[in-house]
Amino acid sequence: MWQIRAASDGGLYASTEPAALFRSDDCGASWHEIEALAALPEAERWCVPIEPPQPGRARALVIDEADPDRIWVGVEVGGVARSTDRGDPYSVTVASAPTAFSHYKDPGGACAALYRSDDQGQSWRSLCDETHSPSPVNFHGLVPGPDHVGGVLVGTDIGEVWRVSDNAQWTELSSGLPLVWSLAAV
Repeated sequence: MWQIRAASDGGLYASTEPAALFRSDDCGASWHEIEALAALPEAERWCVPIEPPQPGRARALVIDEADPDRIWVGVEVGGVARSTDRGDPYSVTVASAPTAFSHYKDPGGACAALYRSDDQGQSWRSLCDETHSPSPVNFHGLVPGPDHVGGVLVGTDIGEVWRVSDNAQWTELSSGLPLVWSLAAV
């Protein structure tokens, strides 16, 4: 299990490896799979490309606080799936990064990118500036920014924390940390 998230309608969602999505309506006492995610035609190709290939992982899970019917699931390596009906059905809206193993030490760096949707995942725009287009480091720990609507905080695999505004202005908040897997905006 990668993530558990509460929806504003009282349900709980869990994302897993292999890539799947589950819902509980009784505070986690029982769970049922939302089969639409694994039934996507793309799902048969979701895998971590090593030898032997490993199952894809549903590593990111976002539920709209204002509308719990809208759910996004990020699959490594597969993309971002979006549902507007509590997980049924899904559609893929964004392609994945080129490789699950991109690393800042690779020639050319990790080539990561950060995107934002202003229309519930119908379209996407880059939040990358000149230095981060593409970024030589991987992004982790993405959370909504506490002080600017539409902004985010993001950690990197080289121990940086950045504030990124809605108009792609990047401000480094910290560096020299260990790999930043997660952040909490307080």
